[in-house]
Amino acid sequence: MVTTNPSRLDDFRNVYINVSQKSVVNIVQGNEMPMQYLFNTVEGGGQTLSLGHEENDLAPERKDILAKLSMAGRLLQSHFAPDYSFAAPVDIEWASKGSELYILQLRPYKT
Repeated sequence: MVTTNPSRLDDFRNVYINVSQKSVVNIVQGNEMPMQYLFNTVEGGGQTLSLGHEENDLAPERKDILAKLSMAGRLLQSHFAPDYSFAAPVDIEWASKGSELYILQLRPYKT
């Protein structure tokens, strides 16, 4: 998850999330493309950018979890910013199991 839109770095409204329903190892190794989403943390709502190598989109309840994750990412970004702003996006590694989310790592986002 990146707390900006990577294609428009001045877009502080959206959070970009990569998703793998299988193993992230395949994505890291470049063998599989992730599902890609943008969630608007100001006005609300989200959109599917790409299904990657998947054939079907996530169920609405899974997208609701991603929307909550995007808000958590935005709050973490603000908390760890030197000036408590949204000016410096962060790259957040995360995992889920069922309806539980786990934040694994957070670092500044480098383009």
